Amino acid sequence: MAASVFYSYAFSFFLLFWSTGSFADHCEHENWDVLRHKHITAENWYNSKTHQFNQMLEYYNAQVFITKEFSEEELMTLWAPHKDLFHRQLHQQIENAHYLSNSLLHQTTLVAQQVDTISGLILAWKRMSIHCENQGSTSNYKAALQYINASQSLTEDLNKLKKKYHSLSQQYLNEAKLIENSKSNYKLKTAHLE
Repeated sequence: MAASVFYSYAFSFFLLFWSTGSFADHCEHENWDVLRHKHITAENWYNSKTHQFNQMLEYYNAQVFITKEFSEEELMTLWAPHKDLFHRQLHQQIENAHYLSNSLLHQTTLVAQQVDTISGLILAWKRMSIHCENQGSTSNYKAALQYINASQSLTEDLNKLKKKYHSLSQQYLNEAKLIENSKSNYKLKTAHLE
């Protein structure tokens, strides 16, 4: 699985570098437009994912977590055989927590892929800056350097967002594991009584 993710990243990076490389070969208006469009698209994507994360964080903050409402001992007692309603609710909570954790983890992967895409864009801007400098176009050279800095800043922002998605994913995963562990602990505790 890790190998396929690596190859997916490598292929995405190759495609972006290959597709943007030809546009950065000359310090010309058309090439600038292509790279600027890619940069604006990347910034808009980041803004969209940040908005999405903020919505998910609001949802997270509004939720009631069973593991925060009950102590470990109290949680274990909810697994008693005569508490079928609680069993269904606990299983639903586990299922929801896993689903949300996986959804957030998927977003983490998408953000990581976008970081790779921006790395290709940075290389394209660097090539553009070299061509502009070689052609004596100082203003375009300086503008390309500004886009390089903006793209590097965007990479930093994306890395922070990736960590936020991952952290939130772990919160849900911890919720699921704590509930699952309470069931296992209840079974262990009551096994000797049977």
